[in-house]
Amino acid sequence: MKYKVVIRPETENDLKEAFSCYEDKRKGLGYNFLSYIMAKDIYKTWSLPKC
Repeated sequence: MKYKVVIRPETENDLKEAFSCYEDKRKGLGYNFLSYIMAKDIYKTWSLPKC
């Protein structure tokens, strides 16, 4: 079964904030975070890891 994923504006803001936080810690870490989110479909059961 395929799902259509809709990312709400508030979720998008959380992703942007997490991305920036991880990038501040180490260049490229934010992109790793987003890749992990997309690969694991974590956004379906959204739980943002602590930065």
